[in-house]
Amino acid sequence: MSVQQEVEKHQNPTIKIISDNRFDEGINETSFGKSLLPKQKTTIEHIIRTYYNEFGLGKYQLGKIEKHQVNITLNTNKPYPPILKKNPYPASPHNRVEIEKGIDESLKVRIIMLSW
Repeated sequence: MSVQQEVEKHQNPTIKIISDNRFDEGINETSFGKSLLPKQKTTIEHIIRTYYNEFGLGKYQLGKIEKHQVNITLNTNKPYPPILKKNPYPASPHNRVEIEKGIDESLKVRIIMLSW
């Protein structure tokens, strides 16, 4: 299903679409791919506005990083980075401790939250 079809499928008057100055400033500072057509950029912005909670823009903002420039580059070109191709496997006891530390830290700064 294309992005446009996804937007059309979910255009529902009961869905809350946000519009505020902070969000608009964030969208304006976002660097979209240069190959996107204006209509494609508008479609992406609409999806972000519609599903803002899923993008960490709602009640539980992602990261809470202040005074630091953060660049996130998403690469969907093949070949994928090796980390994306790894199958899940049991972690060693030492690695498990480090994983737990990372999870605890992410919970503490609200990058992730528990879902029971």
